[in-house]
Amino acid sequence: MGVSDAENLARLRDAVRFSLDAAAAHDLSFYHRNGEGGVARTRANVRAGWEFLATAADLGHAGAIRELATAAGERYVRARAGGAKTLEAFLSELEREDARRGRPWVGDGDDGDDARARRRAPAASVSASRPLSGRARCSHEVRALVDAASRPRGPDAAAAWTLASCHRDGARGLDVDPSEEWRWRDVAAAAGHPAALDAMETPLGCLFRAEGPDSPLFIHVATAGALERDGVTTFEDVGACFEPGYDGVGDGVVAKSFAAAVSWYRRGADYMDARSQLALGLRCAAEGEKGGEGSRAMRAEALFWFVKAAGRIEYARPTSRDDALTLGRRLACREASDASVDAAYRAGVCYDRGLGTAVDVTRAAEMYRRACAGLHYDAMCALGVLLLMKTRDDDAESHREATRWLREVADATGNDQAEVHMGIAYATGKGVEKDVERARAWYARAESAYDDAAMALREAGDRAWNERVHAARFEGDAPT
Repeated sequence: MGVSDAENLARLRDAVRFSLDAAAAHDLSFYHRNGEGGVARTRANVRAGWEFLATAADLGHAGAIRELATAAGERYVRARAGGAKTLEAFLSELEREDARRGRPWVGDGDDGDDARARRRAPAASVSASRPLSGRARCSHEVRALVDAASRPRGPDAAAAWTLASCHRDGARGLDVDPSEEWRWRDVAAAAGHPAALDAMETPLGCLFRAEGPDSPLFIHVATAGALERDGVTTFEDVGACFEPGYDGVGDGVVAKSFAAAVSWYRRGADYMDARSQLALGLRCAAEGEKGGEGSRAMRAEALFWFVKAAGRIEYARPTSRDDALTLGRRLACREASDASVDAAYRAGVCYDRGLGTAVDVTRAAEMYRRACAGLHYDAMCALGVLLLMKTRDDDAESHREATRWLREVADATGNDQAEVHMGIAYATGKGVEKDVERARAWYARAESAYDDAAMALREAGDRAWNERVHAARFEGDAPT
């Protein structure tokens, strides 16, 4: 005997609620969005279908992930992040598109053929069998969910999680409310809901437990997180609220404290959050620059966190030096976050200049290359300068790679340091054929910033090197 549509839908819903079955969520998404499998194509059902699709993607379903990457999927993700009104506008647009294709939706509370048959029946029969619709039905469903999630003998974890999702998305007639959302997440976690347990370990979950749902800081951070970076809030966001001089969501809400900021950065760093690791590294580096007792240790710790954050980059070593530049373009922003890329550059600077460690040209070049994989132009310039100026005179391969990176940066950004060092390369014949006229042309490109650089060198006391560069500028020679 075959399984009815109603039995199949109940089985799929139970699989999603109790087992977090990604395939079941994807099937439910298909039925609800397309009006198949016994599901009427109403506005509420189409909306639920997109919610099921997002759930399936969150659970790692490959097909759902691909669907969310389509144009319609990206529109849904943006609409969901924008709140209830934006999501309603998205659904209205979908409804108009389907109407033009000859696939009109039925009204909320209309269950298709059965409902149309009931409308043809006597009024008494209709009123006796007609289900609640619209906001009335939502209110009934919400009451049932609240009762289930508040049972004295033990709350229903799935009901609490559903209520949290409703307050997040403004579904079932509920307002978007971060405080209520996280209250119900906490209830679901206490009842053992796997996704809720994971949620309470996130930065917002930790802040909820540390500050409480009604604290101004929690409400400000949760609201900002819903509006920025597709709803992702990190420990670095929370720590930044405590930074003196920070004009973000915590301004005027919390007492400013370096110690509190660093404590949140450390918590995020322990969770392998690259942005928190970078922020902690920058804070340690700033303390190290102040000098005095402990400055060396602070610089060493800064390097440690830079390296940890840089390790989050999906980095593949070039198969050859000639492949290095194309690799940088190919890997740009594919898996590496901006924080990881910047951390790799700063780690390279530490190894290059001996900050917190001994000077290590090899490690500096490695870190610079990691940052170059994310198209970090300062790292490209630094790598080019390092390979041109700090390698052996007979290391032709390093010099050729240096000129490729320097030319890339100079052409893309007009970086004056890259232009000066391209002039040095042509003046000395390192990595390119020696050409005095081209050397002068490159020096001329950096003319405006060149005098500033010369002044900085004089102030630093490196007068001899400065004079040799000035001579190279006019005589076609340069220091090595």
